[in-house]
Amino acid sequence: MDEPSLRRPNPVRLYRTLRVHEVDLHRRIACRRYDECLDRSVRSCWLSFTCVRCFAFRPRRLDTVDWTLDDLAHWLAEGRANRMFQDIDAWLVRRRAGDRSQV
Repeated sequence: MDEPSLRRPNPVRLYRTLRVHEVDLHRRIACRRYDECLDRSVRSCWLSFTCVRCFAFRPRRLDTVDWTLDDLAHWLAEGRANRMFQDIDAWLVRRRAGDRSQV
């Protein structure tokens, strides 16, 4: 029963929304079970949640066709291993409010 795949996801409710720079501290977006946690938070009408206390983490397999070893080495060297939203702050500063329709 100690196998992570047998453990149930355990997102913990937060009573405020996360700021952009807090996302990589609280969320494990690369987890296969992340969608289950999102569904649970939506059904329960939570403002936000954290993955910090969850031990059911299972890495999601990403399509690496476009990746090279140099890209991976550069990404890891910059400490972005768990950072999916790498340059959002800079992007928001560069874009006008009208151009942010994708966010």
